[in-house]
Amino acid sequence: MEPTKADQDEYIAQLTTQERIVLKIAQEHLESSFDLVRSIGFKTWFAKKQQTNK
Repeated sequence: MEPTKADQDEYIAQLTTQERIVLKIAQEHLESSFDLVRSIGFKTWFAKKQQTNK
């Protein structure tokens, strides 16, 4: 199953304040090279979400 925009929003909503700051910095510095869905944190979170939804 491919992650949706809703999955991305849910992931961002559960981040701590510090993690959101880091995410913003990554987006600003990497610009178009940054892809949330391809990030390690998102991949780990999404895999766990899929396992709990089975």
